[in-house]
Amino acid sequence: HIRLVAFYKRRALRIWPLYFSFLAVAVFVLPLFGWEHIAGSHLFGFATFTENWVIVRNGYPHSVAAPLWSVSVEEQFYLIWPLLIVLAGVSRIWLVSSIFIVAALISRWIMVRTGADNVSIWTSTLSHVDSIAVGAMLAYFLPDGLRNMTMFERALILVIGLALPVLSRMSAPETIR
Repeated sequence: HIRLVAFYKRRALRIWPLYFSFLAVAVFVLPLFGWEHIAGSHLFGFATFTENWVIVRNGYPHSVAAPLWSVSVEEQFYLIWPLLIVLAGVSRIWLVSSIFIVAALISRWIMVRTGADNVSIWTSTLSHVDSIAVGAMLAYFLPDGLRNMTMFERALILVIGLALPVLSRMSAPETIR
């Protein structure tokens, strides 16, 4: 069972205080020392969790806050994710996750084919949600985490986790990597 309001409230209380505190320091304190200036479009992007799309359009900001674009991807994912789980049912988290993973791969393939630059491919929500979806799928299939896994299963996960990036670098096209 998913309680949407409680989910969104927990999400906001977990992320927003630190996020907006850091952003406030970057916007109001660092400029006093001449260390920072965030352009208006980027400030809007940070404030509305759409900075990744501002970067797709305008490029990275010259700011200590630049890495916060990834929080935009997460917040956009978690805005849609619980709604889809409510519609599909908790027992189908694996299916919704699979759809996100396939959609990200297709998105990257389309972006590469249409000439998108690496920054756009990297920061686009559509091409970046697979990593979060993989985490959701792992949480679904391993609700107790590693506690109930045998040493062999743990070693297998470790080997796969180390081998996949190495093997993909040697053989898979960039859109798959």
